[in-house]
Amino acid sequence: MFYNATAQSISAWHGDCKFTGFSLLQNANKNNAGDCVFSQQYATSKMAKDANMKIAWDDKSFGSWLVCNTNGANVLKYWDATSSAKLDTDKCAQVQLNGIWN
Repeated sequence: MFYNATAQSISAWHGDCKFTGFSLLQNANKNNAGDCVFSQQYATSKMAKDANMKIAWDDKSFGSWLVCNTNGANVLKYWDATSSAKLDTDKCAQVQLNGIWN
């Protein structure tokens, strides 16, 4: 995976010039954990990075990254800061995504 500074987005490279975009879905049901997906679309979820190389979604609903246990698998999600629902810390843990920049 890499951060494209020009497009302010994250993409995954699969070899042979094949890429998928990394997107965060607007949380329509207002749960406290929103979904992150790979799709054929690029640069739909604008990302920001700070001086400490932390990566965040550049959207008012982004509170932090989460790893949640979903049906026995650890899944990357995001905490929806606009949700009134409390974070279920038995299922989700806040994490930080860091980048390496050249």
